[in-house]
Amino acid sequence: MNIYYLTSLKEETQSGIPRYLWEKADKEIVLKKCWLSLQESISEEDRIFLIDSNLPTKLLNWLINNSVGLVTHIKVPNTNNKYQYLLTALEQLEQNISDRSHFIIEDDHLFVYDGLDIIRNCLQHWYGFGVPNDNPNKYTTPFESHIYVGNDRHWRTIQEASWCVYANSQIWKAYINLIKENSKTNNYDIFKTSILQQTPGICPMPGISTHLKEGEMTPLIDWTNRWKEISI
Repeated sequence: MNIYYLTSLKEETQSGIPRYLWEKADKEIVLKKCWLSLQESISEEDRIFLIDSNLPTKLLNWLINNSVGLVTHIKVPNTNNKYQYLLTALEQLEQNISDRSHFIIEDDHLFVYDGLDIIRNCLQHWYGFGVPNDNPNKYTTPFESHIYVGNDRHWRTIQEASWCVYANSQIWKAYINLIKENSKTNNYDIFKTSILQQTPGICPMPGISTHLKEGEMTPLIDWTNRWKEISI
């Protein structure tokens, strides 16, 4: 799996929703702990593209030195587009699009210890997009959802996604141009208004990550304990 890891030290989230924090952690601590949580399920076949939005050299070296898999450093060019990091990640994905599977990850997703193992197994059977987190806000959205039974958890169909999304190569090939164009304005609603109306999307229940934002923590997992067990 190719992993495109979007990194920066910006404290504010893209949506403006406050980040869920323990111990008043700053963004550097969030980034490090989320990075380490992902490394626990990296395999020899995985390749990480570290999409660097102006990280300090010391932090960049720390991430590389604390990686299990092969890391390719991609510096985001300095342009007038404040969402250039998304376009840079997607351009890198497009260059490698014939590789088997691709996963874009935002740097404030905290993962369970076997998260990527679950996604790899999912992508052997699922031909659509998937997201790793199970956002409780989506349970109040008035739409019908279907549930699939998996080996170790259920999977729920979704009609919304953001920039933390995975799929096999053939799915990315079908939508890469549309996603690239909408990344220029951070329009992830394109998944809701177009893409997921044409091809199915799912999320695991319970989720295998949580987006660290207030009110959006993936249910059924003790994320406080997960945060505390990761040592920097």
